[in-house]
Amino acid sequence: MQHFIGIDNSSLDHKIRVVDEKDNLKLSQDHARHLNKLHFAIRQYYPLQESLFVDFACTVHLKMIIQYPTCSDLKAASADEIRTFLRNNKYGKAVYSERIIEKIKTYQQHSSPDVEWAYQMEARCLCTIIQTLNDTLHHIEKQMNAIVDSHQLGKYFQSLPGAGIILSCKLLALFGDNKHRFDNYNSVQCLFGTAPKNYQSGIYHKVIMRKACNKSARAVLYQFAFSSLQFSQWAREYYDMQRKKGKTHSVAIRSLSNKWVKIMYKIWKDEILYCDDKKIIPAA
Repeated sequence: MQHFIGIDNSSLDHKIRVVDEKDNLKLSQDHARHLNKLHFAIRQYYPLQESLFVDFACTVHLKMIIQYPTCSDLKAASADEIRTFLRNNKYGKAVYSERIIEKIKTYQQHSSPDVEWAYQMEARCLCTIIQTLNDTLHHIEKQMNAIVDSHQLGKYFQSLPGAGIILSCKLLALFGDNKHRFDNYNSVQCLFGTAPKNYQSGIYHKVIMRKACNKSARAVLYQFAFSSLQFSQWAREYYDMQRKKGKTHSVAIRSLSNKWVKIMYKIWKDEILYCDDKKIIPAA
C-alpha cells in the first residue's frame, strides 16, 4: 500500500497516514470500470434493465439482476413477487413499483436464448463485484469522515466549499499538522505541483506545467478546484475569466487550484474557517 507522499508529521493521527488516497481512488476506478462492463453486458442481452431504475446499478437494481438474471426469469415472476422483492429491498413507493411492473409486463425481448446464456453469468458476477466495491467504498468513506471530524484541523478543511468528506480528508492528509513544514504558500504550490514553471532557452520562453512535484497531491487539488466551481462564486468567475482568455479547461482548473492553495495555506497555518465573504490573504 502506498501512502501520501510528503507527509512527515510525527504528531499526525496514525489513521490519517494509513487511510490512503490511492486506495480510495483505485477502488473508485475499479468501480467505474466494472460498471461500464455491466452496462455493456446488459445492452447485449437484457436492455430492459437499463430502463427500470433511474440510478443504474443501485443496490436494488444489482440484486434484481442477480435474482432475475434473464428477461424470461423476470417476466415469469408474478406482480406480487416483484412488489415483495422491491419492498424487501427498500424500494417501497407503490407508484414506482407499479411503473416497474408495467414496464416488465409490456416489454418484448428480442435477444436469443444463446445470447442470454452467454451474458447472464458475466452480468451476475459483475453485480456481485460492484456490490462488494460499494460496501468497501462506503466503509472507507465512513473512516475518512471520522478522521476529519476527530482531528483538530479537520473542521478548517471541511469549511472549504465543495470539499465534502473525501476531499477534506485528502487535503488534511496532504497538509498534515506540522506547522513548521512550510514557510510560505509558494513552497506548498511548488511541492504540490499547482505552481507553473518558466521554461526558457535562448530567446524562447514559455510557461509549462510543473512535473517535478507530488503528482498525487496535484490530482487531489485539481479535483477540489473542479468541485469548487459549483459552490464558490469567485472560483466560478475566476475559471470563466481564464476560459475567456483562451485557456483550456485543464489549464484553467490548474490555475484555480493554485489560487486555492494560497487560501488553504492560510486557513491551515492560522487555523481559521473559510468564508466566501472574507478575503484571505496569506503572508508571503
